[in-house]
Amino acid sequence: MKIWIDADACPVVIKEILFRAAQRR
Repeated sequence: MKIWIDADACPVVIKEILFRAAQRR
């Protein structure tokens, strides 16, 4: 998944947003 690659290079804030969006699904 792209999220894993992006999360590694993105700041924690972006990581949290992506994590929340994934959980909402």
